[in-house]
Amino acid sequence: MFITTKKSLKKKKQRYRQRRSIGAFVGVFITKDGKFRTSCGINPHEARAELVGGPRKVRGPVPEGNLPTELGPDEVLDRPDGCEDNALSKFIQRIIQEHKAEPDHVIIYRDGVAGSQMDAVRDFEVSQVTSSCKAAVTYLVLQKRIHTRFFIESSRGVASPPPGTLYYSDLKLMIENYDNFFLIPTSCNLSTVKPVHYAIIKNDGIPIRELQQLTYCFCHLYPNWTNSIKLPFPTQAAHKLAYLLGDLKIDKPVLNSNLFRTLFYL
Repeated sequence: MFITTKKSLKKKKQRYRQRRSIGAFVGVFITKDGKFRTSCGINPHEARAELVGGPRKVRGPVPEGNLPTELGPDEVLDRPDGCEDNALSKFIQRIIQEHKAEPDHVIIYRDGVAGSQMDAVRDFEVSQVTSSCKAAVTYLVLQKRIHTRFFIESSRGVASPPPGTLYYSDLKLMIENYDNFFLIPTSCNLSTVKPVHYAIIKNDGIPIRELQQLTYCFCHLYPNWTNSIKLPFPTQAAHKLAYLLGDLKIDKPVLNSNLFRTLFYL
């Protein structure tokens, strides 16, 4: 039996009427002695608009018949004008000024991109990173909602691979023109462990093995968990920030500059 309360029903209608999303950036500066500092930023944009700085959708009036009538107009979140132009480039330039340090290499772990949009990410987002600073750039796209699974033979039969399992060979046919690999950073005792798929859109000089090892190490740096997590620390932190501000009933939320270098969202 399923019971829907009035409060939960109202919450569903509010989410249905929400017409904007929040893109979150989390930057991590790693120094040569192993210390790291963070900065964060957000970019409100149209709902279901995945590209940062990509082509804007043409918006027309919303038909009244498509919206519930039980809620007043004050419950509707206004739609922004689209993604801010060069938002990713502006964020990188801002954090360079905040930390007063010029990076030698910029590594981007990008989540929330469909497999059919790899070329669009290369055209609209990678160019923002390369134009924001003189550093070398490595750009990876993460895909966690996939159907691929891996198994190993054990003394008890078929089992899930242990944490740190990497599958890299013979994957060129999965994403044409892009190098890619699967990584399993966590363990799972209740069901089949889910790998994370990484597509390398651009790589300026990092050997693939070192890049894979760095990605696995990042999965162990999340401050809210003592063990490894499914995603690299900057990506999971960006998820937390996006979810926190995405639930606010504000059309264009703005972060105070005092919060830029803090982990308030964890």
